[in-house]
Formats: sequence, C-alpha cells, structure tokens
Amino acid sequence: NVFRNEQLPRSMEKILGKGKCPMLATMGNVIYLATESMAVFGSFNFGESWSEVLPAQQNKGAVMELQVDQTSAQADGKANTLLLVTKNTVYQLKPSINKDKFSTPTLVPIVLPDTGLNP
Repeated sequence: NVFRNEQLPRSMEKILGKGKCPMLATMGNVIYLATESMAVFGSFNFGESWSEVLPAQQNKGAVMELQVDQTSAQADGKANTLLLVTKNTVYQLKPSINKDKFSTPTLVPIVLPDTGLNP
C-alpha cells in the first residue's frame, strides 16, 4: 500500500478501504486521488495532506479510471477538468480552487454517442 506511511485523514482511510487501490491524476499543481466510490481528494503538497474535493457518491457506479480531460485546456494550455469513468458513464468534474481550498464541484455525466457496437 503506497499510502501506508502517509498521515491520511480518517475519512479518507475509511473510503479507501482495505486492499482498495486509488487512482491518481495530476492537473496543474494539484494531485487528485479518486476512489471506486467516486470520492475525490486533492493535494497541493505532493500528498503530505489531502482535502476532500468531492464526497463519495451513491448509485453512480464504481469508478474504473481517473483521467485529465485534455480537451478542456484553456488558452494557456492547461486542462481544468477531470474525467471519472465508470462501466456505463463518464462524468466530468471541474474542481474549483480558491486560495488552495476546494469548493464543491458539480459532477456532470457526459452523453456519449451510440456507436452501434452494443448488442
């Protein structure tokens, strides 16, 4: 467990659960950690301390992948949106940061085009 030596908040330890592997992504100067329950945490100091960005979500499906949405890059070339991928849905999460503090963001499902590949 890569986080065993870190001082994790109790809420984060409880959400991660024993034997669960979190997903990590870096966007700008923030490291984001997502759990299967769609809880997202952020760290401004290379993982020394973590803050909750998004609380765990009910009935959304287990997160299988966390990505930085490169298509969200602004004129300065910096992306500002995360993608949380479940089995059936991709959700956009645009963290709002003000003076190294997170405001509760909105989780938006993305409607993907039907490729006709599903039976």
